[in-house]
Amino acid sequence: MAENDRHALQICRDIFSTLKKPDRQILEISPVEEPFYDPSELYAIAPVDLRKPVDSHEIIARIVDGSRFHEFKARYAPTLVTGFANIMGFPVGILANNGVLSRKQR
Repeated sequence: MAENDRHALQICRDIFSTLKKPDRQILEISPVEEPFYDPSELYAIAPVDLRKPVDSHEIIARIVDGSRFHEFKARYAPTLVTGFANIMGFPVGILANNGVLSRKQR
C-alpha cells in the first residue's frame, strides 16, 4: 500500500523497471495518396449548428488515403464507427461516433 502519491509513483517505477523493453514495431508504410474525396469539402460538411449530426464516414472519406476505409463491426453498435485506414501512408485505427455511443440491444 502506498503511503502517498510520491511513494505510489516510486512503486510504479520499480514495477516498470522489471519489464523487458519491447522490440520496436515495424510499420508497413504505404505510398501516400490524396483522398478520392476533396478534403476542402470538410468545410461544407461541418454544420454551423453543432447540434446537427455529421456522418463520420463523410469525414473519414476526406482524410484517409484514397478515401479507403476498412470498417468492421458496423452492426455491433450502429452509432460507433470502427475500422482501419492509412493517413499519409501510416496505418491507423479509427474510432468515431454517429450520435450517442451505445451497444445494440439484443
